Amino acid sequence: MDWCAGGASSDAILAVNLEQGRPVLSRFLNANGQEQKVEFLSGASAMHSSGVKLVAEKNAIFDSYCEYAESEKAFRCKIAAYVWDPNVQAFKLDMKLSRQATQTRR
Repeated sequence: MDWCAGGASSDAILAVNLEQGRPVLSRFLNANGQEQKVEFLSGASAMHSSGVKLVAEKNAIFDSYCEYAESEKAFRCKIAAYVWDPNVQAFKLDMKLSRQATQTRR
């Protein structure tokens, strides 16, 4: 759900689940299983981009941040992959999938 402008060139997006036909904020857990607040940004400028992508085949949400440093001629990108865990009814940060997704993006 796009809920507010995140800045000059991005929007803030919150993930929701439907429970009994009503939208409810999705729960997110860090790699240690601790609950955390997650807000996604989507947008780009000349030097940065942020995005969120639903990856149905992995039951995951990919949160990406990329930057291009012209002076360094470098492109850096990092992806955090949150995978749905039906046992705890939450998206849990999956470090292995995050690394794999980041490597394929480079």
